[in-house]
Amino acid sequence: MNDPWLAAERFVSPDLQLRREGLAALTTAGSQRFSPLVLYLLASRLDEPDLILRGQIVGALARCFEAVGSTYAAPKETRDYLSDLLSRLARPQMERLLEVAGPSGNRNGGESASIAGAVTTLLDRIPQAPALLTKIAADRLAAFPTRYAAIAALGDLGALEALPALEGLKTRVEGQKAGQLAMAFAPPPNPGDDKLLDILTLAIEALREADQ
Repeated sequence: MNDPWLAAERFVSPDLQLRREGLAALTTAGSQRFSPLVLYLLASRLDEPDLILRGQIVGALARCFEAVGSTYAAPKETRDYLSDLLSRLARPQMERLLEVAGPSGNRNGGESASIAGAVTTLLDRIPQAPALLTKIAADRLAAFPTRYAAIAALGDLGALEALPALEGLKTRVEGQKAGQLAMAFAPPPNPGDDKLLDILTLAIEALREADQ
């Protein structure tokens, strides 16, 4: 598909298969894939309903910041433009971004690690990311995979300002779990607590090491 306008039309279609075809066309058209129009279209679809396609969109955006030595895949003007688009993301958009990382974060290999790495690459370009990620991590009403991914991202970003909040969250989760185990009438422990504690431990250790 050589027509960028047709590709863009398909990318915003209600039909999932057409959106997939549109993304493929937009991201395989040589230097055109880094044009402001393409980047704007991709960034505007971070709320794509299909998680697999959303992950592919995230990967395509992150490739703008890939570099071999001192040579980036995209020119500085393009990277600056995308960074500006990303800096406008509010919490709802950031949660959609985190959803594609999944509860495994980037602890495992394979495709999930690649997507989680792409998420971290984009978050690193968002000045307000540490503050928003900290709020999401501490929000008990937020979905578990999103909280998990937020905590993992804070560790990967080296967000030292989040360290006290993560330490406090870890203490609270440990206290809640201990109370549930000690009282027979208490609700059963949340099975996600162990995983949350695991990723909190990893993130806190990473931040403490970065602070040394």
